[in-house]
Amino acid sequence: MPERAALVGAARVSIARGSKSFAAASTLFAAAVRERAWLLYAWCRACDDLVDGQDHGGERVAVTDAQRRVTRVRALSVAALAGQPTGDPAFDALGVVAAETRMPPRYVHDLIDGFQLDADDWRPADEDDLYRYCYHVAGAVGCMMAIVMGVPPEEEATLDRAC
Repeated sequence: MPERAALVGAARVSIARGSKSFAAASTLFAAAVRERAWLLYAWCRACDDLVDGQDHGGERVAVTDAQRRVTRVRALSVAALAGQPTGDPAFDALGVVAAETRMPPRYVHDLIDGFQLDADDWRPADEDDLYRYCYHVAGAVGCMMAIVMGVPPEEEATLDRAC
């Protein structure tokens, strides 16, 4: 596993390149929270880019193997959550931030399920479906970010509001 400092450095580059607004907002956090936010961002960005055929949210290329891409994201994420080196700094970053914060794996899997919905070209049919989709593509990130910011994983009521 690469050293934490190297992963943080790569994550800092990723957030600076992928989202100037998130990078600016992260400066409001204390150093430890800021680094963890960068680590989480790097993983989220890498997953989204891999599934969508992008580079740091830039121009998309046609993706013809979305299912394979989601399978890869899931496999790398599972390895990272198990503390195994993945060979990809963004996924190794997930392993670090999850271990440091006691991040429940369900939030990681819930976000990946959102990528799966996109890969399946799924469309909401009603309001409940829309809420389901919003949770998977954004709410799960809100829960993970709340945990990064210090909310204990057991505080379900707070995490429900973060979602």
